[in-house]
Amino acid sequence: MFKPKHQAGAVVEQHVSSKQRRFSAITSVRELTFLLLGETGVGKSTLINALANYLIFENLDDIEPDKALSLIPTKFYLYDPEQVSQEIAITSKASLLDKLRDHSSRNNEKHAVGQSSTQHPRTYVFDARLLNGEPVRVKLIDTPGMGDTRGVEQDKSNMDLIIKYIVNYPQINAILFLLKPNNSRLTVWFRLCIKELLKNLHRDSARNIMFMFTNARSTLYRPGDTMVSLSALLDVVQQDTGVHVPLDNSNIFMVDNEAYRFLLARDKVQFAAEDVAAFRNSWRRSSTTCQSLLNAAASIPFHATNQTINLYEVRRAVLALCQPLANIAADIASTKRAVDDQTAALNSLRTAVVDLEKTLTVTVPVAVKHQLSTLIVVCTHSDCVKHVEDEHGNTLVDYVVRCQQRCHLFHVPLNRVGDPHFADLPVMENHRCKKCQHEYNFHMMTNSEVRYEPRPILSQHARNQIAAEAIKVHQAQNAIKSLHNILDDLSRLEQRIISIGSRLADYIRHNSIVLYNDALLDYLDHLINDAKDAGPPGLDGSLQSKTKGLERIRRLHEGEKRLLTENHATGGSGPSERDIIAVFGELESLRNEGGVFQAFELEAPLRSFRIGVYSLFG
Repeated sequence: MFKPKHQAGAVVEQHVSSKQRRFSAITSVRELTFLLLGETGVGKSTLINALANYLIFENLDDIEPDKALSLIPTKFYLYDPEQVSQEIAITSKASLLDKLRDHSSRNNEKHAVGQSSTQHPRTYVFDARLLNGEPVRVKLIDTPGMGDTRGVEQDKSNMDLIIKYIVNYPQINAILFLLKPNNSRLTVWFRLCIKELLKNLHRDSARNIMFMFTNARSTLYRPGDTMVSLSALLDVVQQDTGVHVPLDNSNIFMVDNEAYRFLLARDKVQFAAEDVAAFRNSWRRSSTTCQSLLNAAASIPFHATNQTINLYEVRRAVLALCQPLANIAADIASTKRAVDDQTAALNSLRTAVVDLEKTLTVTVPVAVKHQLSTLIVVCTHSDCVKHVEDEHGNTLVDYVVRCQQRCHLFHVPLNRVGDPHFADLPVMENHRCKKCQHEYNFHMMTNSEVRYEPRPILSQHARNQIAAEAIKVHQAQNAIKSLHNILDDLSRLEQRIISIGSRLADYIRHNSIVLYNDALLDYLDHLINDAKDAGPPGLDGSLQSKTKGLERIRRLHEGEKRLLTENHATGGSGPSERDIIAVFGELESLRNEGGVFQAFELEAPLRSFRIGVYSLFG
């Protein structure tokens, strides 16, 4: 049923086989390209199958049981009303795709709860007619869904895949947002998905945005509660950026996939007559709606895809700038702390020098031997003496304890220790001195004593310290000077990046529908809090790693928000595409300088940024 047009890695277009194509003989057929976007699980892939059937076949009864088109592999379950415990698996029929052994479409669908079923963008092509009979070739671009449970990084990866894919489609006629009809509240999740999609679209595409509500039978083919949430969100968008995204009968379409599911299930499940009648009504209404969608897309100017691609690449560059900016800010903060530390150390050194200079000449007590006019008795026991130096470095013995102030033993030689006559001195009792408690034989008679006189002395030690401190002062001054030079370099680099970022941000401000996705920050806060609440800090290494990863992503997007909302560079119409090419040149120059930009990559913008439909970089 399908014929692959390109190998994987390029555009993959699955065409309805020649047996089903209606205009193979017509050489010039207008192409209508639809880009399908939506939240994970909204039913994009199922809708593509339904759309093909609604637009190719005119009547439900025209489709034989084995002729229903299943462009994308489909599987679902029904239950027999008589035996509700028994499930019946319904899968898409075997087709020429299987016979050709081309399983690329089947391999592109991975069914896991919360994850996008579609792994890579892919195009499904079939022929249809407008209401006026004009033949058209319909190209439906199926894309991975937003809000993948694998995380924000997976959503970013999916959006990268989508942008790289639509590079190959210069014109897109309609950007079809698929929504469930009963989102009753403007939840963080709903805002996250819708604003993330709008954020990546050029404002020129606003006229091409259409909204299709799936499962419309459940709301009697009316928008349901989602309409209130969506309208409130688009009102905020218009207040923030001035971009009006229409939301009226001209771009709202209500379809139901139940008739398609009936086509697949009717030969396996017995349906009551009233159920069959409801499916016929669903077919009629959905088929009419799809025909209206086709005509609406054909009646408006196409969106030049390069505008959205350029905007996306500029956004990528802004986000890429956030990490170097964060690194520079951290370097500036640490360098300032180092300056403060060195300044405090310098002040301390200067104070120390001043204090040392006060001690260059000091008054200290100096030991001096003096002659006495009388004789005295002193104790020579080690407990009662101390050895000191005079100002010339000579050692003197200071007899600290004077046991008897006046002594009249003139016949005893001076400085004789332990003379027996000392035992008869009045200070002795039972041969032991009452004053020092030592025996008489430790005593001696002398006519001199050591006194301590104040003398001014020049401190060589203080001189040496002052010289050492002066060297440290010089080193600290040089270190502070070097740190200030580093600060100046970092500040200049920071200003260059901010200047570049502000011009890129100005381009985004003048060309985007949504400036930044504030719901993403709210969502990241929610994930971070959940991760922290999941267990005590440090208990689970994987949880700690997950929390740090989420916090890193949040810091990057917080930096992106600051770049986009601060430092407005220009007024008027904003930078031109050629201006942005020049900015990319500046970024490339920064990268070549190394430093914080050594690992900075600009490969995608430099390769794919376009003026008109031509790449300036080949």
